[in-house]
Amino acid sequence: MSTATTGTGTITLGSAVTGFLSFASAGVGTGETVTYAIQDGSASEIGTGVYTSSGTTLTRATIIKSTNSGSAINLSGNAQVFITPSAEDFYRLPNTLGEFGVTLAAGTNVTANRTLTITAGDANRTLNISNGDTGTGALVFGTSPTLVTPVLSSYVDLTEISLPSAPSANVARFCAIDDSTVTRAAIRDSASRTVLIGKPQSVQVFTSGSGTYTTPSYCLAIKVTCVGSGAGGAGGGTGAPGSGTAGSATTFDTVSAGGGGIRAGLGGSSSGGDVNISGGTGGVSSLASDNTGRVGGPGGVSSLGGNSNGVNNGTGSSPGTNTGSGGAGGGSGNVTPDKGEGGSSGGTAIKLIVGPSATYSYAVAAGGAAGAAGTTGQTGTAGAAGIIIVEEFY
Repeated sequence: MSTATTGTGTITLGSAVTGFLSFASAGVGTGETVTYAIQDGSASEIGTGVYTSSGTTLTRATIIKSTNSGSAINLSGNAQVFITPSAEDFYRLPNTLGEFGVTLAAGTNVTANRTLTITAGDANRTLNISNGDTGTGALVFGTSPTLVTPVLSSYVDLTEISLPSAPSANVARFCAIDDSTVTRAAIRDSASRTVLIGKPQSVQVFTSGSGTYTTPSYCLAIKVTCVGSGAGGAGGGTGAPGSGTAGSATTFDTVSAGGGGIRAGLGGSSSGGDVNISGGTGGVSSLASDNTGRVGGPGGVSSLGGNSNGVNNGTGSSPGTNTGSGGAGGGSGNVTPDKGEGGSSGGTAIKLIVGPSATYSYAVAAGGAAGAAGTTGQTGTAGAAGIIIVEEFY
């Protein structure tokens, strides 16, 4: 869950991070003690605290470990809090078989072929099994043997290791993995997938240029949102004002979000996504309410919003940065229509990739240029550049 709390004291919990449950929705009752973890930029902390539903607070009663030398980290107001097991929550099995004692009833007989037969008798006997003992055979119980419950230690320490090989079918390996500055508990399954326990979702945003996207270590899936760029708005006025230039496609591997068309042309089309959304169409110029000129047409709006609007005999507003929306058309001091149309917006493509490759090529489209002004007119505004948003799941 998010938190806007600052400092080292009790945390006031905000809303659940997208894709996760709130503490209450996950079944935590007020007054319960939970093991929590905090991630705040490069700082982190794990400890135990008491959850209270009224006010939605979490105390920091015991700090188990932290990047602040074992003390509470100083929260910035932009941290994430989640419930996770700690090493102390796991019980350690005895490291030698000699820690077990099995009490057997009197009259016990161990035959030469290592068959142990337990029968009723006078006093009980204790059979100690120590490391190094070998042998095979059957254990045969008589009337009512008495077994002593082994005493287990309080926890198990997971030592950081390299990524283990995949286990056989129907088996999972529990291990500790180095994840940048944090050692996390992890589960490795027979399909060679590694699930990091407690690692939150991450996001990468690309707003210009082209290059290679690198999938983070242990990332199981990515959700890619591509938005093409918007076309520039046409200039207004008489005497052949400029039309502006069309937007271009934003691409991520085979996912493509097309650019918007000029002069109220079609919005950009998209392909390769699980969801493909066409861009919005720009508007035409209109006669001013006082009949003194023309209002430039509005730019087409993309799925991210950020629309632009024309004004009477003036240059309109610019679309929102990296929204892929179209530019506004230029206004005119002449009532006769001559261009001034808004540019259309880029399309949107959304793709979920499970088991992503190590790298992908990408390119973010720049916005279309504004059209030049004609006589007694004004220039349009440039279209907005596209964007790529990659959400990463672990």
